Amino acid sequence: MSNKKPTDYIIGDDATIEDANLNEREIYYQGERLTEARAAELGEIAAREAEQTRDARTANLIPGGKSLSGGSKHSPVVQARVSEETRAKLEAIALVLGMSVSKLLRKVIENYVEQANELGDPGALAALRTESDTLPKPPRRRR
Repeated sequence: MSNKKPTDYIIGDDATIEDANLNEREIYYQGERLTEARAAELGEIAAREAEQTRDARTANLIPGGKSLSGGSKHSPVVQARVSEETRAKLEAIALVLGMSVSKLLRKVIENYVEQANELGDPGALAALRTESDTLPKPPRRRR
C-alpha cells in the first residue's frame, strides 16, 4: 500500500482532465510507456488499495484506533485545556503506567462518571456541581 496522504490526490480547479487513447498518444508513467492494458492494471491496483484503506478505516478507524462507541462509528472527542505543568504531570503519570495521556484521561473520566452514576440520587449528583472551577471528588458510595 502506498504512503501517500489523501491530500496528495486532490485535483485543483485549474486541472484539465481528458480521456486519452493510449494506442494513439504516448504517455509515460514511471519511465514506461502507458498502454491501455497497463492503465487498466493500475486502475485495479488503485481500486484494491482504496478498498483496503476503506476496510482498514472501518475495522480500526484509523488514525486513532478501534471505536470506543462500537461498530464502525467514530468515537466522540472531548477536549480540555490544561496548564503546561498539569500536562507534564499527566505525561509523567502516563509514562509510569505505560499508556498514552489520552488513555489515562479516558480512564480517569470513565471512573469519575461511573462513581457519580453509582450514586443514582439526583441530589447527590447535584453535589458534584460547584461555584468554583474545581471539580470535587465524587462522594463515596453510601453503605
